Amino acid sequence: MHKTLLAFFLTGVVIISITFAVKANVDDSTYLTQKIEDCPRESDLLQTSNDDREELTRALGTLIPETYIKGDENGDYYNEWSIITVTPLPMTIGSHTEDIYYEIAKNFCQKEVANKSWLIQLHFPKWDGVSTSNNEGEIFVAKSKEKGWYVWYRYH
Repeated sequence: MHKTLLAFFLTGVVIISITFAVKANVDDSTYLTQKIEDCPRESDLLQTSNDDREELTRALGTLIPETYIKGDENGDYYNEWSIITVTPLPMTIGSHTEDIYYEIAKNFCQKEVANKSWLIQLHFPKWDGVSTSNNEGEIFVAKSKEKGWYVWYRYH
């Protein structure tokens, strides 16, 4: 009797897991399609270098609240942050911990856009102990000829 109940329970768990996995993949693919349509045009972006790091870091004081706090019901958790990384995306190539972000940017919006973008990694201490996936954030930032610095993709 117990083996039958256990088998029934495990079958249910597998079916539920597969259902959520399929739904997640459909939702993710829809999201990725939407993001690709929002890619910056390479011709609208300025070429930047390490010399622009300080200017970008100052701009993050506005970009981070706009990206994480504005309109988010959990925005209070994002109102404290520390910057972990401010790196041109091409400089992440070959890094075992960061080169995946270059690949993501390249796959979403082509190599030319990735080459003109920056990886910003953030830590949100108010999420510590509340949500492991929300206590860190990654955004891709570029500098537009018209808009200046802006976030074109929020990974977390």
